[in-house]
Order: sequence, then C-alpha cells, then structure tokens
Amino acid sequence: MNAASGPRAQSRTPTAPQSLLTKTLPAGKGNSVPTEDVTPTPIPPNAVIHGECGAWWTGTERSHASCCHRTFSSLSAFDQHRKGLRCNNPEDVGLIAREKPFGTLWGWPAPVGGYGALRRDDAPTEAAA
Repeated sequence: MNAASGPRAQSRTPTAPQSLLTKTLPAGKGNSVPTEDVTPTPIPPNAVIHGECGAWWTGTERSHASCCHRTFSSLSAFDQHRKGLRCNNPEDVGLIAREKPFGTLWGWPAPVGGYGALRRDDAPTEAAA
C-alpha cells in the first residue's frame, strides 16, 4: 500500500469542545464578564485532554483532579489540595491561580524576590573587600 492510498491526515487544527467555548459563567470570583464574541482557543498537538470534562493542558508535570476538574502545576500542588482525602479549595491550602491559555493552573506561590533570588548570592566577595 502506498502513501497515496492510505488514510489522509487531518489538516484542521483541533480546538476545545464547543460546549466549553460557549459556557458562560457569572462575573466575579475570577470569572470575567461573558462576551458575545467567543474565539476558540486552538489546542496544541502536544496537549493532554481529559475526556470526562474536556479540559486540556500542556506539560508533563501537570496534574488534573478528576474529582473537581482543576489542573495543578505539579503533583505536590495536587496532593496539597487533597489534604484529608478530599478536595479542598486551592486558595485555602496556600496555592495560587495562574491564568494559562488552557484555563486556570493552580500552583505554589513564587519565592520572595522571585526565582532568581534563589540562586543569587548577596554576600560580598573577597575581591570587593
């Protein structure tokens, strides 16, 4: 069988399910005011899609809770939200929300001074003395 007679590859760009794109949420608590103009967000080819809720994300370190359908930046952030063997509000357990193209990503807050501060050595060097 040659390549011409085989099935053709899909050439369209996959997007989130239409039901998720047109969902309107009440304003407040992080939700924006619904607009009439909803532009589908293209789903990258490397995205992981949860079949039950239709949520998608990218990155191999992400964790998605099938109980509350929230996406977390790491397994430790997911575990933090599951304290007491139940889903807890991520804000109540010290996680913060970051808006990503695929929706809200819950994770740990950045260190004071940013991640660059973790590697910076503010101690004076011998040459400066």
